[in-house]
Amino acid sequence: MSWKPQHAICLCFVFFLALFLHSQAHADTYQLFQFTDYNGAGPVQGIDNFGDVLYRSPCSDTTFNCHSVFQPFGPGYTTTDLTSFLPGGGGPPCPPNPPLASFGLCNNGYQAYWISPAMGGQSAGVYGGPINNVQRFPSIDVANPAFFFLNSFGDIAWTDGEVELNLLAYDITAHQTPEPSTLALLTTGLVLLAAIARRRLTSSS
Repeated sequence: MSWKPQHAICLCFVFFLALFLHSQAHADTYQLFQFTDYNGAGPVQGIDNFGDVLYRSPCSDTTFNCHSVFQPFGPGYTTTDLTSFLPGGGGPPCPPNPPLASFGLCNNGYQAYWISPAMGGQSAGVYGGPINNVQRFPSIDVANPAFFFLNSFGDIAWTDGEVELNLLAYDITAHQTPEPSTLALLTTGLVLLAAIARRRLTSSS
């Protein structure tokens, strides 16, 4: 069978269809981090798009200006520069789905919400992930909606109000997905491939 320009176009279409279906068919994989102990620091105060979480540190500073940053795959550090974290890096409040949830956040196709007590067949706890594929994360309580954050990669940070734990659900899948610029570069390459194939067919005929 001879190669035709239509074949290159079909190849591009099949590639992007497969990419789309793969991203839709599988639930995102999360890794859960706990980064304070029972006597731990104050509540989480923000999250950036790297999944780094800002929280209050115990300190003797009378202005209460001590902040620490938890990095899921780094050593963590203290900081006075809050610009990358405020106003929390979190999504805006949105009507939680299901409506029985206490409060919800939405950001870039992701949703996070808290259910308490167990209602409608769903257990109490933190839920989050892609809007159409939300999963549950262990939590006893969320002290306050002000300590609940969702970034544009679907990472969720919250403070468990019962036992003073700070937690992070880090979306491994979202951070491994190619950036739009990468996909654009790949698309350009496929289009050029189709153009070259067409030119060769034209010159041979």
